[in-house]
Amino acid sequence: MIRALHCIFLLLPLLQIPGVRPLAPGEIQDDRGEVRRRAESFEKLTKDPDKDADAVAMLDGMIAMFKDSGPRDKARILKSVVASAKVFDTPKDKTKSRNLPIAAAQHMSGMGTDAIKPIQELLADAKVGKEMPRVMPLAAALVKLGMGTPEALDSAIKMLDDANPRLFVAIAPALATLELETQAKRKRAAGALLASSETFPQRCERGLVGDDKAKFANEGSVAALATLNALAVQKQPDVAAFKAWFAQNKDKPWPEK
Repeated sequence: MIRALHCIFLLLPLLQIPGVRPLAPGEIQDDRGEVRRRAESFEKLTKDPDKDADAVAMLDGMIAMFKDSGPRDKARILKSVVASAKVFDTPKDKTKSRNLPIAAAQHMSGMGTDAIKPIQELLADAKVGKEMPRVMPLAAALVKLGMGTPEALDSAIKMLDDANPRLFVAIAPALATLELETQAKRKRAAGALLASSETFPQRCERGLVGDDKAKFANEGSVAALATLNALAVQKQPDVAAFKAWFAQNKDKPWPEK
């Protein structure tokens, strides 16, 4: 009897539950109940602005779980985090802030290349794209991902010319993080930023109202100059001076930091 039980015990790992495929070596289990329950709990909290702090506290765990998940579970988590970056409700207590959408935007880069398209869509969103506290970390995430993924950098550079001038103001300083990248990448970013800065004032005039026109025009100009100088390791006094320097040096080796 004992020997029979021992044989059954040894065979248990070989038994297969009907309809369930055994995992291949190195394969990650997908469609996990744990992920579903965590996502549902998070989504419930995101719908209650008075539970804002609780939802924010779950974000680190959501990102950690994302990294250890299969494709379908990753999609479920990504969808939940993206949705939380788009909320616009407010707590009943007006003295409290709604921090979740900003925190979610700050966590987007933690989901790697899977987040590139959602970040692009969030930046292009008519409502989210007007919220600088969200736009700034989203732009930074897109450029960060662009260090290893050409698609993300291409998107960031293209968005410099977007009709929404807020994207220029957010992406321009983010491009400064490329200062230690290859000369080719630095030169490309500087050239694109320099060209986009030519039309930036007009986009501020068309796309903004009131005091925001001058405010964003100034912020964008300051950010552009700082980034151009960082990329080229220069100390040019203004964008016009950098443009003249760039024309003479774009095909020459640039200083290294």
